[in-house]
Amino acid sequence: QNAIATPTVKMGTRGSNAKLLQHNLNQCGATLEEDGIFGKLSTAALVRWQHANGLTADGIYGKLSAAKMKEILQ
Repeated sequence: QNAIATPTVKMGTRGSNAKLLQHNLNQCGATLEEDGIFGKLSTAALVRWQHANGLTADGIYGKLSAAKMKEILQ
């Protein structure tokens, strides 16, 4: 069972939850540095992932994105 980042992560978020989301996105095919700083590259990867999974591609990792990530990775 994978650990899943909790909402809310968006541009500028820093810390362990941002790092976990970077890791989750990498498991879905992104190639992000897992540095815990959610910047432009991380946001772009999130937008691509949201778009590919039928979510609103707003670059904000909220409850719907978290639920979809959990569904995919667990």
